[in-house]
Amino acid sequence: MYDADPRLHPERVGLNDTDLRKKLPCDTVEDVKPLWAVGAEDWGEQPESVASDLHWRRAKPLQARGAFGHLGKTLKGNLLPAFVRLTCNYRPDVDLLQPFKAWCRLYKPTQAYLHYVGAPELEPDYSYTITPEQIKSGYRSPEMVQKDAWSSFIRGTFGPLRRQKTLNLGWVNYFPKEFVQNGMPEELEAIGVTVEPFAEGYILQLGPSLGDVKTDFRTFSELRHQAKGVLGRERFVIEEEPLLTG
Repeated sequence: MYDADPRLHPERVGLNDTDLRKKLPCDTVEDVKPLWAVGAEDWGEQPESVASDLHWRRAKPLQARGAFGHLGKTLKGNLLPAFVRLTCNYRPDVDLLQPFKAWCRLYKPTQAYLHYVGAPELEPDYSYTITPEQIKSGYRSPEMVQKDAWSSFIRGTFGPLRRQKTLNLGWVNYFPKEFVQNGMPEELEAIGVTVEPFAEGYILQLGPSLGDVKTDFRTFSELRHQAKGVLGRERFVIEEEPLLTG
């Protein structure tokens, strides 16, 4: 985080909203170390308890916020994946690809994306009515599943922490090598996707710049639709493109 553009550096850090109001020191990495993995016990290959997430934000431009979630294990022994999340206002002169690649190189995640979320993806109504009986049974109609997936995608998540899925493609995406199978890199490049071997996986870039998603969403949307066809549409929860269905 501190190697990125200074306009992304934290102004507030903490384990919760109360901490974020306290103006805890965060000018350097050393300042933040006391808040890293607080509550974790028996750190080995896997922690025996879930460490507190580290949250940060800044009010000055770019008005950014984010969190670092630590690998954990539930009482039943199920793993909870680590995560990194950054949300900020868009400015074309701020390099967001640099911290994205740095985190992918460090974490080698199962999936990651960098994306501009604008009106075509924000304006649809993702709300729905659900009955107590449906909540109890866990029922979700196909429409509910799609709306949940879109809501998670535009928030920068992969769904519930214990049941994460591949929802969609953003402007830039990271996947392990096993996700981008033999022959796919060549097919993706043939339709205009930039494919870069990176950190034991691949970076897939859908368009020259992040700003293109803002200024020409239709072109990005069409390329995303084609790219998912190459990678396998059944591997993504979100089925349709906002501007390809109307």
